[in-house]
Formats: sequence, structure tokens, C-alpha cells
Amino acid sequence: MLWKLRQIVRRSGIQLIHAIEQNVYPVAADLARLCNLPAVVGVHCRIERGFGEWAFGGRRGPDRLFFLTCGSREVCRAAVDGIVPESRWALLPNGIDLESFRPDPEIGQQFRDQHGLGDQLLVGAATWVRPGKQVEHLFRLRSVLERHNATLVIAGGVAPGEDDYAQAALAAGQEAVGSRLRFLGCLDDLRGFYNALDAMINVSKEETCSISVIESLACGCPVIGYPSVSVDEQILPDGGEIVAQDDVQHLGARLANWLQDPQELQIRRLGARRQAEQRFDIRRLSDQLWDEYEPLLAERRPQRSSTAAAAVAGTS
Repeated sequence: MLWKLRQIVRRSGIQLIHAIEQNVYPVAADLARLCNLPAVVGVHCRIERGFGEWAFGGRRGPDRLFFLTCGSREVCRAAVDGIVPESRWALLPNGIDLESFRPDPEIGQQFRDQHGLGDQLLVGAATWVRPGKQVEHLFRLRSVLERHNATLVIAGGVAPGEDDYAQAALAAGQEAVGSRLRFLGCLDDLRGFYNALDAMINVSKEETCSISVIESLACGCPVIGYPSVSVDEQILPDGGEIVAQDDVQHLGARLANWLQDPQELQIRRLGARRQAEQRFDIRRLSDQLWDEYEPLLAERRPQRSSTAAAAVAGTS
């Protein structure tokens, strides 16, 4: 496999190898060493010390180690400290195409019509149904939903091997919330979903840089919830509100305040979009990434121009 990849590198004039996520980095690092190219890698989840030593140690040491947020960097610090020099660490959050994900009341209404959601208040979550996502916390908001005639809408799938948990969790949710719970399963396009919601709720404990939070903000849907690993970094100051981790009672009280004030919700919608524009615009982040590439290319091959090509290794 490495020999075939080496042929692609030579044929295409590749000058840098970027492993998008840490689990493919060992192959990317071996390829970069074989071709005498700089290698960079993104860490997209919490990792253990043993993995850090195996993936990033010795000759596999990356020229740049990207973390998604300050929070994700800190939860991974023990795994990479002393293995990758901190001078090689950098922050690079997930980004989004703000022209594709944007406020669009028309597709929001179409989504409501398609799923028979009417004109009632909608709160929701786009999430895997798995233990770390803590969807059971959503079901404890029943009194808030009833008081404000709101429906809880969940879009998401079931992780492989966790079918029993998901089935039990959703059954418990149906019993607790009844007809005010709508589980839609996996959706191919979530833009209508976000635009239909009045508020997005995050109750996870393991988000390092949540894509669903970014998408929600980009569509002008404010987010309320727990800080998790770094959701607070994503939504504050303009994109929503954070309560203490796992404090369902406080979450319900703050959500109730949101739902009883339509004018406040509208202000929060504008703030959510503004937060996405300031933090997660893929075009701006692409420029930031290129600024990280250029000195690495100059160090390795100073005779090259800034029109270098980069090979990107991903998981999909």
C-alpha cells in the first residue's frame, strides 16, 4: 500500500501529507518519511497516552499537530505531552460552508410540513443515540415542553454495537415525553431540520468540536446546553447559553426562559449566525491552514513556490 501511495505522491507532485484524523496518521507518517515530506495531523477526539506514543512517537513525530479547540487540546495533553513538542501544536476548528448552511425560513417550513410538525415551538438535537450523548437528559425536560406546547425533535443514528442501548433509551423517552417526542432517525440533509428548530439543545459530555453545533449556528439556530469538552467555546459569546454540566434542572429553567420570549429567540438567532461567521467560516479557516502549511514547505523544500499541492488523508 505504501509503495502505491508513494507512486501517487511522485506522480502528482505532492509536497505535504495531511492526515485529517489521528487514526489514519501512522500510515500517513510512514508515507511522509518514505517520500521525505512534511506530515501534519488533526486530533478529533480524546486519545490515550499509549496511542500517542505509538502514533506520534519517534520517527512518526508530526510537523504540526492540530487540535480542534482549547478544550480538546487540554483533554489530550497527557497523551502527547513530551512526545510532540508543544511548539508544533496548533488550533484548527472544524469549519463549514456558510453559503450552504444558512438561515432559510422557507426550507424550515418545508421541513415542518414534511414531518407534520405544525407551527408549535420545536427544540431538538442532532446526535448519535449512544451513552456519551446522554439523550436521556432531553427526556427530563418534559414539564418545559408541556408548559410551552413544544415538541422535542431528534435526528440521528445508532452507533454500531449500541442498538440495545438506543432502543432502551428511545423507549424510555417515548414513555417520559409521549407525543411530544419525534425521533426522525438519520437525515441526509439537516439544513431544513436546523431551520425548523427554535432552539438546539446539547446534553453531551464528549464533544470536542461538534459538527451539529456548528451547522445549527450557521443556520441561525441558537444552542443551549452543557459545556461538554468544548461546546462552550463553540457557542459563546453570541451563539447561545451554557449551563453547568449535567444540571438538567438549570437547563430546563433557562430553556423555559428562551421559549417564553419570541423576541429574545429572534435576537439569539441573529447571534447564532454571527458566531458561525466569526468562528467557523471554511474559507477563512482554509487560509489559516495554508498559513500553517507554507513554513513547513519552506523548511523542507525552500526552492518550492507557494503553489504547492497537499495530499489529504481522511477516513471517508
